Amino acid sequence: MRRAVPRLFLAAAVLAATAWAKGEIQDVKVGVSAVPKFPYWYPVAEDGSVQQPSDAAASALTDPSAANWTGYLHSILESICETAALNCQLVFYTELTDRIPLLQNGSVDFIVDTLSATDDRAQLVDFVYPGFYSAGVSLYTSPEQAAMLEAAGGWDGLTNLTVCVPEGYYATEALQRQYGINVIETKIEDAVQAVKGDTVSCTALAYDSAQPQLAKLGLPEASGIPPVLTTRYAIPVRKGDDELRRRLSAALVELMQAGTRSPILEWEKQYLLDNGVPPNAELEAVVKAISYFQ
Repeated sequence: MRRAVPRLFLAAAVLAATAWAKGEIQDVKVGVSAVPKFPYWYPVAEDGSVQQPSDAAASALTDPSAANWTGYLHSILESICETAALNCQLVFYTELTDRIPLLQNGSVDFIVDTLSATDDRAQLVDFVYPGFYSAGVSLYTSPEQAAMLEAAGGWDGLTNLTVCVPEGYYATEALQRQYGINVIETKIEDAVQAVKGDTVSCTALAYDSAQPQLAKLGLPEASGIPPVLTTRYAIPVRKGDDELRRRLSAALVELMQAGTRSPILEWEKQYLLDNGVPPNAELEAVVKAISYFQ
């Protein structure tokens, strides 16, 4: 039986065949998080050591513009700014709910974050393809609670139970509809306490898969319960900004056209695989498609 080609895979193959010539250097403002997200986006000390990613993951830096950022997203951002002839100025935000409004009101030109390209968001912004990663929604809870949930049927065993979700999380309504859960919208750091604190108010935290920093906070991913609602991460731009979208598309393709030696796979290994995140099958498929058509 012939397998269906994922949209991310097909978009990458089409973009790989599109030529783009660099124009003049363009000044742009890039929205990035002031809240570290190890191992995607986090600060390091002058000696290169990680600055307490388990603590940093809980709150925004007081002066993010002075930090020395690194991580999977940082490597992608540096590369696409150079390749697309963009003079990128960082604009920091602290709340997930600020991201799309910052694009819509012109405060930023594009965003680099672990932001899922959902159909609802595509009504508000234009996404750049190929996507650069993908993730589903996983449950983060104590090992004991994870074992009980797995025995009860995983996600299906959560009906009528209370689950914490980040404020403004894209998958909240879909999780409520599909699994009949009750939700508490809260900040990540508050959700950790709600799940593992003295007064437990949430059975688990529902959040993007592949977040090893949560294990450092004492809330590991429930590995026996597969993620649901898998979506791709992609860069959003303002509606109608086709020139910038094409520049970024071409720059992303350039990161993925050398097969297994592609820079984006090297960064995946350095920042994600080496920190315990499993290989991303969809990213591998995109790289293979682009490399094949070059």
